[in-house]
Amino acid sequence: MTTRTRRLLRERILVEGMKGSSKSYQWLMLARFLLKRGDGVSFRVIDTDNAIERMLESEFPDLIPEEGGNVYIYPVYEWPEYVEAKNILLREAQQGDWNVIDMADNAWKAVQSYFVSEVYKKDIGDYFLQARIDLRAKGDKTAKGKEAKNLQPMKGWIDWPVVNKLYDDFMLPLVYRSKAHLYMTAGVSVVSRDDDEDTRGLYGPFGVKPTGQKNLAHQVHTEFLFQQGDRQGKWEITTIKDRGRRYYDHAPLLDLPKQYFIGVVGW
Repeated sequence: MTTRTRRLLRERILVEGMKGSSKSYQWLMLARFLLKRGDGVSFRVIDTDNAIERMLESEFPDLIPEEGGNVYIYPVYEWPEYVEAKNILLREAQQGDWNVIDMADNAWKAVQSYFVSEVYKKDIGDYFLQARIDLRAKGDKTAKGKEAKNLQPMKGWIDWPVVNKLYDDFMLPLVYRSKAHLYMTAGVSVVSRDDDEDTRGLYGPFGVKPTGQKNLAHQVHTEFLFQQGDRQGKWEITTIKDRGRRYYDHAPLLDLPKQYFIGVVGW
């Protein structure tokens, strides 16, 4: 397989880790690397936590479009903004470009809030509070132990098939229809006995799983965990899955473009 052929393969990557683990920093390094190399590709970013603009100003000013850079930011908060940004990415991104969803797990929170506000005309916090009050008033005995932890007593209060369909209408076109590469970031939560068997089987050895909608990790080819190593302040990269490629196992996280895209992918 030639280098040119490898470059044309579409990447779908999920990077998960705690705050400060350089999930965003590494894709910005990739954007800089490709800009300097003159590949002529653009990065279009759905920024869900209003962090990327500050990073551009402070650490990556050369990536600002007005300065000749290749990173275009679409800040989102409310669900209609997610949908609008998705449509822009589908319309503008070309083959070889990169679509980025920075903190993709926030999309799952946003779509639930949107559903509740549209159907019940309430903020989602008030909605769940009232649901809990009503269940208690009815003498519901199931809101204990494991079920209390994962909100199973709320089952039926939200039409989850509808929420998932709204979410899929946003996410799946970016995953499967767009010709651009895809890089997503997410936080992590601890794997517990309450998780299903598949989740425990895949993520149990790592101790953590990506936050967000449960199918997020199934929609990518490559999944990395960025975590703090034994040495204070040093970060490591571990491969959770990467079809047909070399895995990292607690390797020092230094420069993802050089380590992975040159060293493993062959760019």
